[in-house]
Order: sequence, then structure tokens, then C-alpha cells
Amino acid sequence: MKQAISEGSASMCRVYEQARVCHLLQGSPIPTFVINETNTVILWNRACEHITGLGSDEVIGTRQAWKAFYPLERPLMADLIMSGASDEEINRRYGKIWRRSCTIEGAYESEDFFPDMGKDGAWLFFTASPLTDANGRMIGVIETLQDITARKQAETDLKTYRDNLEGLVRLRTAELREAHGELVAKAAILEQANEELSQYAFVASHDIRAPLRAVRNYADFLREELEPVQTEEQQGYFEGIGSALRHGDELVTDLLE
Repeated sequence: MKQAISEGSASMCRVYEQARVCHLLQGSPIPTFVINETNTVILWNRACEHITGLGSDEVIGTRQAWKAFYPLERPLMADLIMSGASDEEINRRYGKIWRRSCTIEGAYESEDFFPDMGKDGAWLFFTASPLTDANGRMIGVIETLQDITARKQAETDLKTYRDNLEGLVRLRTAELREAHGELVAKAAILEQANEELSQYAFVASHDIRAPLRAVRNYADFLREELEPVQTEEQQGYFEGIGSALRHGDELVTDLLE
């Protein structure tokens, strides 16, 4: 009889402790729900009501917490932990978007988009962790939710901005490459024109120097013939001719340079 009284007292203590914890969680700003050993919802706090739009009176005492997240019945992360699901089963349900918690033993974390939540859907990060009694036996699972829609939208906006920026960089790079190609082509044309001009100047200088040399030769011949009887005035003429020929030769040299 003493053993029965002791077990009854321990059971009452557990009930009291659960009630106290539920009372504390009810006022928590973190959306939270708890299921017991039969996967029945025993807590659905006010923050959870707010984020899911589902009242506690609609889920407490039922196994229908899934209605807050999915249009068709399927186990939540808390249900999988309570049933001792394998990693393969969790993978089948959540793909590669889940992981074991680094801080809470036996807990799992994941994030997903829920299109039926709110007006435009919501991104949630959720953590499900087992609840154990003093003997380490799992007696329930607690799952917390975090609305990360704003963060996801910021990440999407940042990716869009980065993609647009990369596209703009690619466009400007293509334009610069095209402009560079045009400059190279124009430089080649200019180089060819300079080469043709140099060749023309060389030919022109040769054609111009030929008559200058002829004039110089005839002037030298004439001066030699007239040297015995050359007057000062005639000598001045020959010096003028020589100066003009030198000036013409300098002009041709400047043209080549």
C-alpha cells in the first residue's frame, strides 16, 4: 500500500510539474507546441496560435497539429521523434533540409516554406526536441517555431541584386570588349594608313629631290663655266640658288620625319 501511495504521489508530482511547465510555455513569445507519448497535442501556446492562425481549442487533445502546416495529413518532426523514426524516414519526409541539433541532444532542426500559412505563405525554422522523465524515458516532444520569412526575403532580394549586378558587369565587360576590339581595328587601320603615308612620303621625297638635285647640278655646272668671268652679282645669285636648294632639301627631310 505504501508503494501504491508513493507511486500515486510521484504521478501527481509529474502531473503538477507538467502543468507548471505548460503554464510557463503558454506565455512564452516563442511559438511552441508539445505532444505526449500518444502524439496527442497537450500544449499549443498563444504565440503558436498567432503564427499558425490555428486556435489551441482546435488542436489540443487531438493528433491534428499537421493542419496548421499542411493541407493533407502527414507526420510533423515532433511526431517522427516521438515514434523513433530512422534517419531514412526523416529523409523521406524532409529531404536534405533537416539536421541534428548541435546544442540539444536528440533534437532535430529544419526549415521549410509553407505556402498555405498566412497570405503569401511563410518560411519557418523549427526545432523538435524529446522530453524525458527522471529516468530518461521519452514522455513527449516539444517543437518550437521561428518565422524566418523576412530573412528569406532578404536573401532572395540580395541574390536578385547580386544576379542583376553580375549581369550588369557581364554586359559592361562585353561592351568594353567590343569597344576594345573596335579600337584595335581602328588602330590597325591607322597603322596601315601611317605605313601608306610613309611610303608615299618616301616616294614623294624621292620625286621632289630628283629635280632639286638636277637644279643643283646645273647650277654647279654653270658656276664652274662662269667662274673665270663671274661677277659679284652673279656669285650672289648662285649663293641664293644654293640656299634655296638647301631649304628645299630640309623641307623634304622634315616631310619624311
